[in-house]
Amino acid sequence: MIDFARVQKELVECRKDAEGSGIQVAPKSDNLVNLIGTIPGPTGTPYEGGVFQIEINLPEGYPFEPPKMQFSTKVWYENYLKDYQTFVNTARYWTESFAKTSSRGVEDKVQKLVEMGFPEAQVRSILEAVGGDENLALERLL
Repeated sequence: MIDFARVQKELVECRKDAEGSGIQVAPKSDNLVNLIGTIPGPTGTPYEGGVFQIEINLPEGYPFEPPKMQFSTKVWYENYLKDYQTFVNTARYWTESFAKTSSRGVEDKVQKLVEMGFPEAQVRSILEAVGGDENLALERLL
């Protein structure tokens, strides 16, 4: 059986560490079994500047069984690096294409969702939690 008190405590700890690490985790809905996390691309890597979203599902045996995690954001990673420069170029391209959101793009999304009647602070918070994905934000707002 999942220890929900422990999950809540861990979420509080993640929020405390978010400013330094950039890693954020929040419930996907009202239950604490399905979570959404965002991880910034590490500095000095082809992933730098990207924000990568992860779906996190806690199994029934948590914390004795590890969470199941899967990237929602497309990420390029090649395990066997025969041509390092091709890896770097491809990973950087994928980061630019799938993991970066321009601030103007975010503002346009905020404006659209606010015009639909949702509070701006809530819209900004949810958009950040879902890595800028307007459709996921709308699902969470509804």
